Amino acid sequence: MHQDVTEAMNKNVINRFFPPGETLSWDLYDLLLIEHPGVASKVHLFGYKVVLNWWFELSLEAEYRVPDGPLPSQTSLFHVKFSWKASKPDLEKVDLSIVPISI
Repeated sequence: MHQDVTEAMNKNVINRFFPPGETLSWDLYDLLLIEHPGVASKVHLFGYKVVLNWWFELSLEAEYRVPDGPLPSQTSLFHVKFSWKASKPDLEKVDLSIVPISI
């Protein structure tokens, strides 16, 4: 199942200035609630374990300006895939798996 939350994420960052060192964070559940309420309701009903073993793909790039620089520049595209896996037999322990993706 593919759930795209790009639009919900973009609403929070497009055309905003972020000073150096600022951290951006999103709550995955809140993004699902906006873009895919049916999936979000399953997470609400069954808890976080419903998203274990899902793969999440994240692609990021940023436009930046150098003070007194001529034009804005852009970073290269950062693309990564990650998932959370339940350890067996201890289902209370969750491991994070991160896989870089080549483009």
